[in-house]
Amino acid sequence: MPVIEAENVSYSYNGGAGFDIFRVKKMNFSIEKNQIIGVIGHTGSGKSTLAQLLNGLIKPTEGKILLNGKNLWEDFSNIREVHFKVGLTFQYPEHQLFKDTVYDDIAFGPINQGLSKQEVNTRVLNAAEFAGISKDILQRSPFDLSGGEKRRTAIAGIIAIDPEVLILDEPTSGLDPIGRREILESIYNYHNKKKNVIIFISHIMEDIAEMCDKVMVLDKGNLEMFDTPMKVFSNSSILSNLGLEVPQITRIMKIVHQRTHTSDETIIKIDDAIRNIIKILDMKRM
Repeated sequence: MPVIEAENVSYSYNGGAGFDIFRVKKMNFSIEKNQIIGVIGHTGSGKSTLAQLLNGLIKPTEGKILLNGKNLWEDFSNIREVHFKVGLTFQYPEHQLFKDTVYDDIAFGPINQGLSKQEVNTRVLNAAEFAGISKDILQRSPFDLSGGEKRRTAIAGIIAIDPEVLILDEPTSGLDPIGRREILESIYNYHNKKKNVIIFISHIMEDIAEMCDKVMVLDKGNLEMFDTPMKVFSNSSILSNLGLEVPQITRIMKIVHQRTHTSDETIIKIDDAIRNIIKILDMKRM
């Protein structure tokens, strides 16, 4: 059974003069356990709206979202539990930080789950470790942290509730290359340990190519593609028409292919590109 499914899901609001403004239109998809799903699309494509629908923050105008086969909105009194099962970090982490210390911010979710003090402490320390937060930071104010540290704290706060589905909205946005790499490694290590579903929204195609098992491509509320990164990024003309690009390494390898006719122009990961280039150089030496 899929962990999460969308069945003809639409979300709209009344734009006035009798017009409905659709943010999501008739989406159908299913996500299996132990998958990292990338979500890409230009601004206004429906990425953040989809995240809020999956988390139960907003209710579909039409259709339904199933979590382990059960409609999220079947019983409104249980929607609070949905927020614990489907965790969401927003694009701007400062929107989620409000307590006096980093420890208290991470502990907020587990406390509201009714856990014991000892279990809360265990959850906080484990989540901090997963997110790469050192113990000396835990007693600092979250508002005194750097951008990367705030992002780690927001992610740790969601990890601490131990969700079945973790939704990350632009988790590396605005970070320098080192901070970006550290966040990605933390997310990947967490996923390998928990084997849960991670939905990864990003405008950085390189991150999507490196991290994800499958990729959703959204445009104006429509799900245009949902396939492996290799298959999605091989459709460069379709992506270009949607205002999107393939990973930079893919563009480079296409140029190498045009000049040598020996490289694989479908490469989307840096490690694969390095191996391919080494192979070309070895052939040149022969």
